[in-house]
Amino acid sequence: MSPVPPALKTWAALHIIALCKAKTEIEFNNAFDSFIAPEASIIINGISLTRDEYKLRLRGQEFDEAGAAVDFRGAVEVPKDNKGGVDLSYQTGMVGVFYTAIIRKKIRFRDAPVERHIVSSMNMFIEEDKPVETHSPDPTLDARRVMALNEVVRETEPTPI
Repeated sequence: MSPVPPALKTWAALHIIALCKAKTEIEFNNAFDSFIAPEASIIINGISLTRDEYKLRLRGQEFDEAGAAVDFRGAVEVPKDNKGGVDLSYQTGMVGVFYTAIIRKKIRFRDAPVERHIVSSMNMFIEEDKPVETHSPDPTLDARRVMALNEVVRETEPTPI
């Protein structure tokens, strides 16, 4: 018996957390590739981005993170209609999440960690795609990916005084 893939809201949350908590380039690339489809349509704050532009925007310049805390404030999912008799445990469809994240960097200023704060409302259309080869110890091959993403996001880094 194979494991049951998570519902849409859980799937989205797990992938967002993996992106926020990635500490190495390999971890980030695996998280990103298993989340965003190669041909995904991406709109951030009203601006269309290519997949590579979005990846660079998320990644930042370097991996200097010490940790992250992600708090989901709300989520809604609308699974795709099951007219074809497909097992509903493997959902595709629309999901929207609202979350905040605090990403702590390794560098410190006046003995306090520098943090990046993110507030995001993200709407995603999730469909089945081809499985992605990753270096993950997770044996499940969930081939769902974000095919369309529309995000309103604000990121801030406190200015040192």
